[in-house]
Amino acid sequence: NNSNNNNISQKSFRGTLQDLFFHSRALEIPEIREYTTHFLTSRLFSPSEMIRNSNFKGKKKSTTELTSTSTNQKLLFVACTDECIVTVNEQQSLLVHRWSPTPNNFTGVPFTFESDTLINSRSNIGVAFAHDVRTNSNLFALSTDAKFIVSGGYWDNSFRVTSCESGKILRCVEQHKDIVTCLTLTLKNTVLITGSRDTTLMVWYDERGIGNSDFERPRNILCGHNDEITCVVASPSLDVVVSASLDRTCIIHTLRKGRYVHTISHPDFKPIHLVAIALSGEIVMYSEQDFKLFLFSINGDRLCDVEVTEKIYCFGVISSSNFLLTACDKGVLLVRNLHNLGIVHKLPKLDCAITCMVVSSKDRHVIVGLSNGDLCSFSLLASESRKQTIISSLEL
Repeated sequence: NNSNNNNISQKSFRGTLQDLFFHSRALEIPEIREYTTHFLTSRLFSPSEMIRNSNFKGKKKSTTELTSTSTNQKLLFVACTDECIVTVNEQQSLLVHRWSPTPNNFTGVPFTFESDTLINSRSNIGVAFAHDVRTNSNLFALSTDAKFIVSGGYWDNSFRVTSCESGKILRCVEQHKDIVTCLTLTLKNTVLITGSRDTTLMVWYDERGIGNSDFERPRNILCGHNDEITCVVASPSLDVVVSASLDRTCIIHTLRKGRYVHTISHPDFKPIHLVAIALSGEIVMYSEQDFKLFLFSINGDRLCDVEVTEKIYCFGVISSSNFLLTACDKGVLLVRNLHNLGIVHKLPKLDCAITCMVVSSKDRHVIVGLSNGDLCSFSLLASESRKQTIISSLEL
């Protein structure tokens, strides 16, 4: 009995050591640098070539060169679930591609992909964009089940809820007094936050889900800005909404009560175009006028800043780690340490600008949309295989 107990305790202790090893190593920059060098690039969808394969499988290759033609439409938005990838281009065409990431322990192809079979028959979503609106990914949000997409930026000051399957408009809401310039979905599709050129944010809540909401009135109206709101993000775990504006400020409100917390001003008094918040509370802001990234604590303390040499179209925090992804107009995707904004790794350069991106569930893939209409995926499968090898060697 004692020997059996010893064996059990040794196995438990060994498992604990393995967990501690991987959790501690994941925080070290050298290990992350080695980890990210295993990104594999695969082209998923290219309008210029109109891939007709019924089941395109991602393969273990180095960077795939992408073709670019002037007739292809820039991708404005990309989002994904474990079953599909949804895109919207500058002609407002909504496409739903089938996609299936393979399990972590599968050593074959990292995913399967099938382009939208209704590409030639799908109608555009919404009405025409306002002529002077900034068309980017901030105008769209996809539900977690990919059943509907919310979009703004229209000339009639509305935002619209559209079915991804049929393309039909489910709801058209005209509550803002000016153009809806940004929006975000959170709390399992029960909360929608819309920001507008009218300088207000509206928080919409429906326990049945936003897709079933009547939108009679917003739950909260958040004020404080005095110019167009350019970007809004929410963190349910921190109970905060962070909004950025052309008035050179970021304002923090509570998500549930809509109470004002405090304002963070841009250090160089520049209009703010992008903002992101990490699970640990760090806030990143960016202005196109000075090409700088600024890092703040949630309390408004300035932590650091870095200059960037190229225009950033979009950025996002990797939820499972303290890293920031930044995508620029030169086709470069950078992995940055969220503690000091230093570059950890530079991914293979693409042929044209990265205009939108999304990180898949469990942070296994980074999917980017390009200015020529192509869709590309960076896969971490090789690194996952490497982790499995290390685990096996430890157990021996």
